Amino acid sequence: MRSRTTQLAAIYLGLVGLVAVVFLQTGHFNFVNYDDGGYVFENPKIKAGLTWRGVVWAFTHIHSQNWHPLTSISHMIDCQLFSLNAGAHHLVNVGLHAAAALLLFTFLWQSTNALWASAISAGIFAIHPLRVESVAWISERKDVLSGLFFMLTLLAYLRYVRGQTWQRMAVVAVCFAFGLMSKPMLVTTPIVLLLLDYWPFDRFKKQGLWKLILEKVPLVILSVGSCAATLIAQQVAIGSTESLPLASRIDNALVTYVNYLRQMFWPVDLVPFYTHPEWRLGTWEIIGAIILLAGITAAMFLLRRKLPFLLVGWLWYIVMLLPVIGIIQVGLQARADRYTYLPQIGIIIAVVWATRDLTSLWRGRTVALVPASLAVVGSLSFLSYRQVTHWHDTESLWSYTLNRSPENDVALTGLAMVEVGRGQTDDAITHFRHALGLRDGNAAAHYGLGLALSQQRKTDEAIEHWQKSLEIQPDNLNAHNDLGAALAGIGRTPEAIESGMVRLVGGTTLPADVVVMGVGVRPDLALAEKAGLRVDKGIVVDRNLRTSAAGIYAAGDNARYPDPRTGEPIRIEHWVVAERMGQCVARNLLGENATFDAVPFFWSNHFEVSISYLGHAASFDRIDVSGSIEKDDCAVAYRKGGKTLALATIGRNFERLEAELAFANGDEDVLQRIVPPTKG
Repeated sequence: MRSRTTQLAAIYLGLVGLVAVVFLQTGHFNFVNYDDGGYVFENPKIKAGLTWRGVVWAFTHIHSQNWHPLTSISHMIDCQLFSLNAGAHHLVNVGLHAAAALLLFTFLWQSTNALWASAISAGIFAIHPLRVESVAWISERKDVLSGLFFMLTLLAYLRYVRGQTWQRMAVVAVCFAFGLMSKPMLVTTPIVLLLLDYWPFDRFKKQGLWKLILEKVPLVILSVGSCAATLIAQQVAIGSTESLPLASRIDNALVTYVNYLRQMFWPVDLVPFYTHPEWRLGTWEIIGAIILLAGITAAMFLLRRKLPFLLVGWLWYIVMLLPVIGIIQVGLQARADRYTYLPQIGIIIAVVWATRDLTSLWRGRTVALVPASLAVVGSLSFLSYRQVTHWHDTESLWSYTLNRSPENDVALTGLAMVEVGRGQTDDAITHFRHALGLRDGNAAAHYGLGLALSQQRKTDEAIEHWQKSLEIQPDNLNAHNDLGAALAGIGRTPEAIESGMVRLVGGTTLPADVVVMGVGVRPDLALAEKAGLRVDKGIVVDRNLRTSAAGIYAAGDNARYPDPRTGEPIRIEHWVVAERMGQCVARNLLGENATFDAVPFFWSNHFEVSISYLGHAASFDRIDVSGSIEKDDCAVAYRKGGKTLALATIGRNFERLEAELAFANGDEDVLQRIVPPTKG
């Protein structure tokens, strides 16, 4: 017992140590400009940290063309705890991956009782170079998080197999649902569980195939729901390559299965983006892939009785890759290292258990296999450590990629964006044009080229590329903003709005489903002027809201009245103010001498954030902030000469009410307490 406990402790510590040696260096790494912006550092919902509003958003909105609310929430938690400290975000990925490796070992050991085979399998999974993209890339949090829940699903299913109750199956379903809400690639998990029923659980003979299928119906329903949500979320990404013929997608899928196998046994020249070959695959590659895949599949079936783990491992690999193999093409890549995170476990199991079984009669098996295992794990660790270093920052990532894949349009675009940020516009334009020469449908390259050209004041050409970018990727808000600013800057404002398009002055037309125009607001004073009332940017009234004509009052957006705090004439456009003015006028018409001394106030919702504003600050000499603007929890004071003129609040209703009373009572001390002046 003591020996087994020592062995287990050594294995668990060894797995954690391997992950730490390879991936702990990411604690000093930065974000990269490859999806990290949309996932974290440019996403206001994520940067705001963990809030109820953010949680609701995660479950009800699409995030980076995916519905994965738990992944979104995990990024929110990171921002809540670490703000935008990229190294800390990286280390969370490392921790989740280490936990997944430990859970994989636990599952394999408890389900097969093969301690060292389980340890070797978990070790290879933990440090194989194909894991680098999933762990060292912050945007791939969904891989390691879904991997953790996948391992928990396996362990929960093992417990269910040992004691089949609906409560235990409910735990399986919950773990599986959490996995799907982290990354929908887990949709084929019910089939993997069915494979495990064949080996190592050996349930086919005892319970029959149909009973095993029926018990997984609840899991299949979860998978169907996740598939539907994913297809809706990824419509833009799917549409970007829908022009690829089905035959080309199938050909690439067959070759990709073989390429992933090659990369498992020869993991070199790994890059974050593999260009899709489209119709350019050679006939020999396609035929060779078909022969190899068919041959392996046939061999696995023939050996299924003697070596059942071969069939299970092989089908695990084939089935888990199906959602991302490219038959339904999402994005423009031919394949991606991250897609092997869980599917490769099947191949690892097949190889390790085959080696264990085929060497079972060797007298010197331990003497041979221990050094061989250490050599394999050591070599993979070295390759992975070196691969991880390339993810240090954006420039190192794309420079390495171009070194391995010089005609990679995504890498050229990524590096060019770095150059734009540095002001190296000539180099950036060269790289952008090279990228577009390789693939004119690269929306990011068109957008980036527009930025570079605008910096060189080549506005007309920049506009052309921004328009092209939006044709390819209509949801690019930055391109919309930059294009709009550029058009306004050269006087090309809307001339006419026609069916489905806007025609600008000069004849340019832009496609549009919805047009939002900022037309400004100016009070209509014609009637007041004809009546002889005094007007000055509004109808001038006194504190009683009387106009310059006896017996005539004015209330609402047109009335310009003395600020009760400063005495300066102000005009406030808000229905609450108009309503209060009406009440004041009514009292005066009934014979009172009521003065309008209500605190100026308005509120507005901006992208689900409610902002309240008290007072009026036409000008100010300092701004003080209490709380966090990024987390939608703050009060902002606008001051002049040490006096608080206005206060804006987000998410601080009590402070807003307290400030309104303080403004009404002229209590500056309370306003200073609500938002203390910033030191310095």
